[in-house]
Amino acid sequence: MPLKELLIRMIKDVFLITTGVVLCMSVYCMIYYPNDLIRISQLWQLLLPGILFSFPSIVFWAKKELSKSQWLIRSVYHFVLLEVVVVFSGRFVFGWLRDAGISNYLVLMGEVLVVYLLVRFIGWKSDQGVALQINERLKELS
Repeated sequence: MPLKELLIRMIKDVFLITTGVVLCMSVYCMIYYPNDLIRISQLWQLLLPGILFSFPSIVFWAKKELSKSQWLIRSVYHFVLLEVVVVFSGRFVFGWLRDAGISNYLVLMGEVLVVYLLVRFIGWKSDQGVALQINERLKELS
């Protein structure tokens, strides 16, 4: 994927990821901290991950078009890298998992999977729409 196209995709993903983070944090806090109130500093913890968690997408940058197998390998690598970034930053940057048990980590990793799949699905549907528009224009030209 060309760098310009990748950067545009990453900017779109920031908004999808931020929405997913807000939803997941709400569920996570409902499960583990149902009586806590949200602080102003925590609002930034809902916004900043969208930016931080879009950076692993750089693994899709390539000067040439990727083959299906290359794309699949990079997708797996991207997901693993994303899980590491989320868990590491959740523990050490944002402090979400400071005194957490293994179940907290598993819930967070599951939520990452859900948001990952949602972002990928929305991106796929968007790409599919663009491809249909291109095909329609090509039909008009012929």
